[in-house]
Amino acid sequence: MPVSEIYSMPESSSRLDLVAILTHLGALGFHDVWVEAGAQLFHALHVANLVHTTHLYLVPKVLGVDALPLYAINDVFQRPHQL
Repeated sequence: MPVSEIYSMPESSSRLDLVAILTHLGALGFHDVWVEAGAQLFHALHVANLVHTTHLYLVPKVLGVDALPLYAINDVFQRPHQL
């Protein structure tokens, strides 16, 4: 019995279509999805309004000046939100 399955997902602007992925997960019965992401995916999910709750975990490691910023565009969190 397989413990994983592979599904082909569409692309949008040469990237995976995040709306299609989350819609597919919903159709499979998933209601909550935990995403541990790097800066680019974190940013893309927020820009697409696909995030209900964000938990940030700060770790005591200095990434240096070449690390990608968590918020790629400064105005991502300027829209209305709840805490």
